[in-house]
Formats: sequence, C-alpha cells, structure tokens
Amino acid sequence: MDPNTLNILKGAAGAGGGGFDLAVGGDTSPYITVYTWDSGFGTKYSNPSTLPGGTIAGPRGITWSPDGADIAMASWASPYILAYPWTSSGFGIDKFNGGLSVKPGRKFDKVMNGSSVWGFIAKSDGLLKGIPHKKGDVFKAASWRAPAKWARGSIFSSSKFYAWTGPNYLI
Repeated sequence: MDPNTLNILKGAAGAGGGGFDLAVGGDTSPYITVYTWDSGFGTKYSNPSTLPGGTIAGPRGITWSPDGADIAMASWASPYILAYPWTSSGFGIDKFNGGLSVKPGRKFDKVMNGSSVWGFIAKSDGLLKGIPHKKGDVFKAASWRAPAKWARGSIFSSSKFYAWTGPNYLI
C-alpha cells in the first residue's frame, strides 16, 4: 500500500517494538499495514507472514497491546480477530492465526484456535441465562459447547476487550 493512496478505514498509532509506528487498515489484502512514523509516513514494514484468505470485509479496529509487543485487528467478518506479535523488525511469527476458525451455531458462532475454544460471538440479539445481549457481543467460553454468562465486548466496539488468548475476564 502506498501511504499517499491509502483508503484508510481504521488505524492505530503506538510505540510498537521500541519505536513509534503507525498501523493502518485497508479493505484489500494485506488488510493491515504498518509504517515507521517520524512527523510523517516512513518506511513500510513487510506484510505479516500469514494473511487471511478471501475477503475479510475490512478492519473494524486496530490496537496495540499496552507493552507494544502485539498488534491486533478486529474485522467485520471471519476470522473476526487477527493478532500478530510485534518487534522492532516488524511482524513476528503469528501467534494463533494459522489455526483460527469459526464454527457456525444456531445462536452463537464458536471461534476456535486449533482444537481450543477461543470464545463465542452472538449471531443476533437475545438472552443468555436471563441476561440480554446484542448481535456481535463476544463471550468467553464457559465450556466447549456454551458461552459464559456475560458479554466481554462487541465486535462492533473499538474498545480492547480481547487478547490472543481470548476475551478478557470481567473486572
């Protein structure tokens, strides 16, 4: 992506990997691009080693981990969340994207990482154990087959409610 012709949908700036970098998302592959930043666009880092197949419908949001060691992008469609380790050299080895998949269910889509359940995403507004939830709400797994009682965030929110390990715990 040429920074002068970017169709920037979402972006995040942060101190990733020891410097100041700017991550931008676009609606075409590689979907996430990172540049060094020093009062303007600098050098583009290499693309992530693993890119999602097909079309992911553009980024919903991009965020850096508090320590700058990871970068994550939420998407409008499967795989919903892409996460990459980050170093001063750029994208590291993908933490879990290679095994990320979504298994559709009647009320919730189950997000899998290999053979482990990462979390659940509500397919429509409804009730879970008497608690209302909205379409796109994200839940931790209570078991292999069921989401936990409370939503931890939403795929339609720009707030950071997840990590590569799964949706955050309630505080």
